[in-house]
Amino acid sequence: MTRVPESRRTERAAVNAVRTLLEGAHHIVQEIDGSNDFGEDLYVTFADGGSRTPHSIAIQVKGGRSFRRRQGYSVPVGAHGEEWRESNIPVICVVHDPDGDTLHWANATQQLRAAQAGGRTARTVRVPAGAALTGATLAEAVRQWRQYVRNARGLHAFLADLTGRDFDPGDYLSYFVNDCGEEAVFQQRPGEAFAMLWHRDLDWQPHPVTAERTGRMRDRVTPELLARLDPATAADPALVEQLMAHPFLDVPLAGTVVLNDAELSWLRACFAASDWMTRLPTR
Repeated sequence: MTRVPESRRTERAAVNAVRTLLEGAHHIVQEIDGSNDFGEDLYVTFADGGSRTPHSIAIQVKGGRSFRRRQGYSVPVGAHGEEWRESNIPVICVVHDPDGDTLHWANATQQLRAAQAGGRTARTVRVPAGAALTGATLAEAVRQWRQYVRNARGLHAFLADLTGRDFDPGDYLSYFVNDCGEEAVFQQRPGEAFAMLWHRDLDWQPHPVTAERTGRMRDRVTPELLARLDPATAADPALVEQLMAHPFLDVPLAGTVVLNDAELSWLRACFAASDWMTRLPTR
């Protein structure tokens, strides 16, 4: 008699748990046939108020104790790194822990893009134990997934084309045009104590800025901070020398651009609107 491998039962329990949760909230779930499984198990199209939305994601489901780590869970990227990173819909990793019958998730596309932007190659997707996927947390997870989809093809895509930079959909971005037609972009990354100001008159090079209590824009440029800039900037000796020559970025910014009252008001509003992101975990 043919035996059913334990690994298959574990995998099916994981997929069924995810599918049951999503379909219970009336989302549309399409399971991918095993012969066509190249790194994703489910395609999900979200519903809202009984109506289909235009937002979809792919889900890679993993189940079993082997994915458990001290700080949560971990999913090996393997040969799927480029596909998950460059996918035109985000790929979400969900781990099913059989001991507690719990689900935990992470945005694989977001993590892999952030790693690439930092000059790193991610070999695993970190899945926090606190990122539980339950009936009570599903609505918030879906909100985040749909927001990621919207960002990836909306303002973020426009500003990426404008500046020639690859912004992560999880970043807070704001766009400004002054009365002379000069454009600027504000970028706040999750968990960062500083933001980045990008300005056309500065050739779209990043300038770290913070908001002090006085409302002035100031940040000390250190080798540690420079190491966290995008690889293209960190690899440009002339730009690094320029930034290090101005240990404080203040008004006028790096001695090249004078921020007028409207621009300063916009920056202050950006800091106020994105302050909550500084308290999020870093990617």
